[in-house]
Amino acid sequence: MVHEAWRGACLAGDGDFTAFTLNLGYFASALLFAVAIAVPAGGYRGLGWNPVVSFWAAYVATRPLGASIADGLGKARSDHGLGLGQGRVVLAIGVLIAVLVAYVAARDRNRDPLALSDTDRPTR
Repeated sequence: MVHEAWRGACLAGDGDFTAFTLNLGYFASALLFAVAIAVPAGGYRGLGWNPVVSFWAAYVATRPLGASIADGLGKARSDHGLGLGQGRVVLAIGVLIAVLVAYVAARDRNRDPLALSDTDRPTR
C-alpha cells in the first residue's frame, strides 16, 4: 500500500510533464512510455537482463502510460485531447478490462494450472 501511494505520488505527473513541459502531447507521451516498457521487456527476453530489475523498470512506466492514453482520449480538444470525455473513457476502459478478464477466465476454465504445456517441458 505504501508502495502504491509512493508510486502514485511520484509518477502520476510524469505523463503531464512529458505532455506539457516537454511539449510532446498526450499520444507522443504514451509512445514514450510504451518504449520505456518495451526496452526492459526486450532486454529481459533478448539480452538476458535480470528479471526482477526488468519487471520493475517496466512496471513503473505503466501508470504514466495509462494516464497519457486516458488523458489523450478524454481531455477536451482545447486541452489537446480527442474530447471523448473522461466518463466515457473510464467506462470504455472498464468494459474492456472486464471483457478481457472474462475471456481469460473462460479460456482457462478447464485448464490444469499445474500441468506443463509442450513449450514448458525441458528439451533433451
